[in-house]
Amino acid sequence: MRVAHLLRPAQGGMLQQVRSLLTDPEIETLLAAPPRELAALGDVLAQPGYPLPESDGLKQQLLAGRAVGRWARSSGVELLHGHGLKRLPLYVMAAKTSRLPLVVTLHNLVPQEKTALVHFLLKQAQVVVAVSQAVAKTAPLPCNVIYNGIDLGRFAHLPIRHEARAQLGWPQEARVVLSVARLSPEKGLDVLQEAVKETGLTLYIAGEGPERVRLEPASLLGRREDIPLLLAATDLYCQPSREEGLGLAVLEAMAAGLPIVASAIGGIPELLPDVGMGLLVPKDDVIALRAALSLLDQEEWRRRDMGKLARQRVEEHFSQEAMRQAYRALYQRMRRS
Repeated sequence: MRVAHLLRPAQGGMLQQVRSLLTDPEIETLLAAPPRELAALGDVLAQPGYPLPESDGLKQQLLAGRAVGRWARSSGVELLHGHGLKRLPLYVMAAKTSRLPLVVTLHNLVPQEKTALVHFLLKQAQVVVAVSQAVAKTAPLPCNVIYNGIDLGRFAHLPIRHEARAQLGWPQEARVVLSVARLSPEKGLDVLQEAVKETGLTLYIAGEGPERVRLEPASLLGRREDIPLLLAATDLYCQPSREEGLGLAVLEAMAAGLPIVASAIGGIPELLPDVGMGLLVPKDDVIALRAALSLLDQEEWRRRDMGKLARQRVEEHFSQEAMRQAYRALYQRMRRS
């Protein structure tokens, strides 16, 4: 089966999940995306991608949608798969032009002020998928839920902690908290920086974004391509988000066998449904976040047990292969309908 993925400007989790689908050995895939995303995914494309405009303007989306629809039809595509909300007009126009079925995956919570427009556009798709129950609840129409999955192989043979720290040049005696996130307000990193004060913990944050100028620079690592190594060198993982569709970085930390402290928002409680796998705190609550971090800092046995349970949960429910199988089944159902 030949599927064309349509991607808006993206980074982080969405880009990683599209990469996983593009590399599914059982599905022939093509990609239409802006130039930066085509470059980022070019190493896994069997055929050249189709360039989309950088602009999200409605006119540009409609023109591009017509062009993408013609490209998809001439390329023998059987199904279109659009990712994210921002380019719904493009996805819908591509489907109308090509007369091909359309599936749309919602990767983030749907802003409630856009519900009417989103509802109209999503009704044009044959199937809508949400990456978590939390995302599905914000959508204006029923959704299938297919959880994001990660490549567990990336976390299967990590170095032990002191070796990882030696490679990174981190102090061996430090008790390290790591967060991997875009530096943007919804990630709550300002709360985390405040919470670690007076705890004796060392904080590192991997990521880039507009909030860099507002965050205390000492803990910022910038954009990193060695996330598994960072996780291997870490004692505790923290995701203090104010919004989160699912929390791919949390899944990666779980796969690395780390104890988690995170905000009880969005899809995160679906990843950590039991207190034995991680501690959930209210968003924006510095005191509760500091208390949870301090508790795990003091109890090594709890950290160890949490990490084992977290790894087990990822293996059972959130693998890359489980996600691929769910999408394959969905594509086949759409093909038959």
